[in-house]
Amino acid sequence: MRISTAMRTDAAMANLQRLEAEHHDAATEASTGARLITPSKDPVAAARAVRVQASIDRTKALGETIRDVRGDLELSESALASATDILARIRELTMSASSESMSDDGRKLLATEVATLKGELVSLANTKGAQGFLFGGTQTATPPFSALGAFTGNDLPRDVEISPGSTVRANASGASAFTAAGGVDVFKTLDTLDAALQAGDADQVAATLASIDASHRQVVDARARIGMTLSRLDVTDAVHAEVVTSLSATLHGLVDADLPAAYSRLVTLQQRIEQAIGVTRQILAMSSQQL
Repeated sequence: MRISTAMRTDAAMANLQRLEAEHHDAATEASTGARLITPSKDPVAAARAVRVQASIDRTKALGETIRDVRGDLELSESALASATDILARIRELTMSASSESMSDDGRKLLATEVATLKGELVSLANTKGAQGFLFGGTQTATPPFSALGAFTGNDLPRDVEISPGSTVRANASGASAFTAAGGVDVFKTLDTLDAALQAGDADQVAATLASIDASHRQVVDARARIGMTLSRLDVTDAVHAEVVTSLSATLHGLVDADLPAAYSRLVTLQQRIEQAIGVTRQILAMSSQQL
């Protein structure tokens, strides 16, 4: 089959148009740094990029949840640390007041300090964080303890997801820390101590030591549980950060251009276009001579 000049002209023009389209894509890729200008350029890579981006967004959202939870748990842990210090001080006062050498007036004076410390302990039990009162379970809008230390909250957990299929309790248990649900009613123990101090009864004061020690251990245990949760959050958050870094690298490989390669391709296509233009001009010249 003889190829006519018109056919050569059409083929040359089609080749030039194809090269110009490729040059446009290469120029866009080099200037934007994006390989997937449109999903149709590489549907498989585009679909995978969507999935990878969704995973990145999900992992980042879990990380934000962890940071939100950590704030109130750290505040709860700090409040319980202060509570253990108060109970340690109350134990010192109890030891002093249980001595037969202390006068009744001296015990009454210590009762005043114990009452003050109890008030501070109630304030700590009513600590408020970003999500509301920390130690009232799911009843976060109102203080969980009355001025006398009566518990009005609940012990329901507020569970949050920190990784796919894995949750933690995001609120501290005030019931376990301060009420008989944890073994000892801390505030009733202090009321018993106060009554013994007011009565000047050294034996009754000494009898409260076991409950005071139990109260101290109870608060320490509650603090330790929060500490373990915080450690778990830290580990999980670190894993999330690594996952995001890895997924971001994968996404970069899918959607971002290899700039040195893109610029090299752009130069090559420019040269090929110039060559194609030269060929097309020759064909057009030949066609003009035949007319």
